[in-house]
Amino acid sequence: MLSRDAGNVTADGLRHQFRVFVLGGRVVHAREHLQPEPDAPCNTCQGATAVHIAPPDLPPRLAELAVAATASVGLPFAGVDLAVENGGVVFEVNVQPAFVDGEVEVDAVAVPYIQAHLDAHALARGARGTARPPHVSESIGTGREGFTTSA
Repeated sequence: MLSRDAGNVTADGLRHQFRVFVLGGRVVHAREHLQPEPDAPCNTCQGATAVHIAPPDLPPRLAELAVAATASVGLPFAGVDLAVENGGVVFEVNVQPAFVDGEVEVDAVAVPYIQAHLDAHALARGARGTARPPHVSESIGTGREGFTTSA
């Protein structure tokens, strides 16, 4: 098991790893996952407890690794799973990371992510002059309700 090889175990015997959310080349949120079961994956779906960490409180090496890992796969946004032991180990770069604490992570991660998309859309619209913002009155023909565009 790769995480066991990474030596990512706390002083009290819990396996742990960090999930670091990166947007636009900077850390916007982080959390540490603490797993009491030594052979279970170190994620909240498998019983790990998430402890939120403000970006300034994240060890600088983890922030650097998370930003570099996100850039290395060409993503503007990702949730990077990593450990600080042994100089830093990246386990996974998630293109659609799960949010485990709605209010905290929506404010810290989802809102800035959506705003970045809106800003990019506005910039593209200004540069090309052809894109139009969605409008609630006309369907764009997806066959599904709620998908609309302006005339």
